Amino acid sequence: NGKPGNVNKVQRTYSNNPNDWGRYKTDVGTTAEDFAYVYCYGLELVKVNQANTSEKLDGAIFVISRIEGTITKYAIFDGNNVLQGWGANIDNATKLETVDGTFTVYGLASGAYQIKETQAPDGFNNLPGDITLNIVAGIDSSNILNSLSGNTVGGGLAAGDYNTGLVTLTISNTKGAVLPSTGGMGTTLFYIVGVVLMLGAAAVIIAKKRETK
Repeated sequence: NGKPGNVNKVQRTYSNNPNDWGRYKTDVGTTAEDFAYVYCYGLELVKVNQANTSEKLDGAIFVISRIEGTITKYAIFDGNNVLQGWGANIDNATKLETVDGTFTVYGLASGAYQIKETQAPDGFNNLPGDITLNIVAGIDSSNILNSLSGNTVGGGLAAGDYNTGLVTLTISNTKGAVLPSTGGMGTTLFYIVGVVLMLGAAAVIIAKKRETK
C-alpha cells in the first residue's frame, strides 16, 4: 500500500492548584495523547505540444487557486515549491513556470483546484479557460493512503500514484489561429458581415433590374 499520513500529536498538562500552573510538577495531571493524521500531495504539471505530445514546452506560466465559500484564494509557494498559504490577490500568487516542460509543487490537500495559464509558451495559444483539478484520495482503516487520482474539467489528463503521493497533470497547447467561440464576439461579427454581403448583393440585383427596364 501507500504511505501513512503525517501524525500530529497533542497532549495537555493541567493542575488543580491555581498557584502551581505546573511549574513545580506537583498535583499535575496529563491527558491522554490525541492523534490527527494529515495528508498532503504533490502536483506535477507537464506541458506538451498537442500536435506532438512527446514535445515538452518550456515557458508556460500558471497560478493555482481554490474557492473558499464564494472567495477565490491563490496559492503561495516558497522557493522549494512547498505551499505556504493562500492569498486573496492573484498578483501575489506564485507564478509557476515550466522548465524542461514541467514543474512540481507540494503540500496540496485533497479537493478541487483551478489551474490558470497566465502565459503560454512562445508560438502557442493560451488555454481557452481554467482547468479544474479535483484530487481524490482513499485512506484505509490503518490510516494508510491506498488510492490517489485526479479528475479534471476543462481539459488536461490527470493520474495519481499513491506510492509517491503525486498527481501528474498533462496539459497541451496548440499553435495557429484560434476559432471564435460559439456565441462570442467573433460569431457576431460573422453574422454582421454576412448580412451586409446579402444586402449588398440584393442592392446590385435590384439596380440591374432597373437598368434592364
